[in-house]
Amino acid sequence: LNNSKNIVPFKVALGSENKDALINIYETTGVGSTIRDDVKSSDIVQESIKITTLDEFIDKEKLDVGLIKVDIEGAEQDFLKGAINTIKAQKPALLIAIYHSGIDFFTIKTKLEELNLGYRFKIRKATKNRILEDTILIAEVY
Repeated sequence: LNNSKNIVPFKVALGSENKDALINIYETTGVGSTIRDDVKSSDIVQESIKITTLDEFIDKEKLDVGLIKVDIEGAEQDFLKGAINTIKAQKPALLIAIYHSGIDFFTIKTKLEELNLGYRFKIRKATKNRILEDTILIAEVY
């Protein structure tokens, strides 16, 4: 839509392993999609998808990664397990949602710190209405 020449969309889901899965898509409300199986709504349709790791996808496509932004409805830790080699090798800036699960707020930063890659961290909130809502972890190597 904006005449960009360097954007290539891929229809692929990213996680901790390569597998097939069903994704729940909110058909009429447009609020998003999830692979969580505890979501109940008459508005959901399911579609088969392939899940791969970011590490394998980056290797296959021969991509340089400068930024990883992840807001995937509570699957952030699963995603990070499959992205660890890319993070170690390329040290991209990271924007990771840490509000979908209370445990994410306390563990994602710690796991990244344990890699000892030289990241510096900031936590930012887009809204002030709720304690965790729209809270992101920003990680950059300076």
